[in-house]
Amino acid sequence: MKTFLRTFILPGCLFLFACSKGVDGKQEEEIPFGQDEVRKQLSFSDLPERSKTLIVSGTGTYVNLMENQRPKLPDFRSLDRNPNILRGFVKDIFGRPVKNAEVGVRSSIAGGFYSSATGLSDQNGYYEVNIPVGNTEIWGSKVTIEYQGGRAFVSLFPADSTLSEFRSSDGAVKNFVLLPYGNGRPDEIAKAPQWPTSYVGGSIHLSYNLRTETLPLPGSFPIGSVIVVKLMPVDLVHAEERITFIIKKEVLNNSRNFGL
Repeated sequence: MKTFLRTFILPGCLFLFACSKGVDGKQEEEIPFGQDEVRKQLSFSDLPERSKTLIVSGTGTYVNLMENQRPKLPDFRSLDRNPNILRGFVKDIFGRPVKNAEVGVRSSIAGGFYSSATGLSDQNGYYEVNIPVGNTEIWGSKVTIEYQGGRAFVSLFPADSTLSEFRSSDGAVKNFVLLPYGNGRPDEIAKAPQWPTSYVGGSIHLSYNLRTETLPLPGSFPIGSVIVVKLMPVDLVHAEERITFIIKKEVLNNSRNFGL
């Protein structure tokens, strides 16, 4: 299969169209890669700063630092569904295409045996996966980023907030966002807000010992004391502000841990 690239220049616009010709010479679908809206990203030192104090109440065992926050997701151009193909775009929260993002699917016809396939996004953030025959689900989507002198795998977030099974014969379109933090699964959070898996980003779990007259353990806390945790960002990935969190937790007789 031969691939060609055509460029069209209009006043104030640049549009690229990738098109392919099959072995029989027929032209296949053209996919427009225009200049989507891209928001400016500020450097870490220029991000607006604020501080926030949160209280882990009485017998509470967690505090939701993110609350209902979620960065504004970018817009995606429309694509038609093609039989036996999963495709879409991958962007970051600023609207920039994400290259080399990996999207994996697996399909099963019967008996729990799966066939899998993956696709990588190109310089335009566009990817395609040839779907194995059967009932299909997206089992993984991630990208590798450079962070603090190392490499880290970051999961991608579905732009419509859902991942559902579909028939391979129907094909599907699914766009993803490199989302660094936020409210990931509102339906699950409404039922059980304490579960960190419903959020995008990290979580911290702290355990401590109670100090009593009969058990004065080193590093333990007496009942009635207050544990203060301060979280101050030293670096951020795709952030829009810097927030220093101060979390306070009163030590009670029936609480020995809490999560952030």
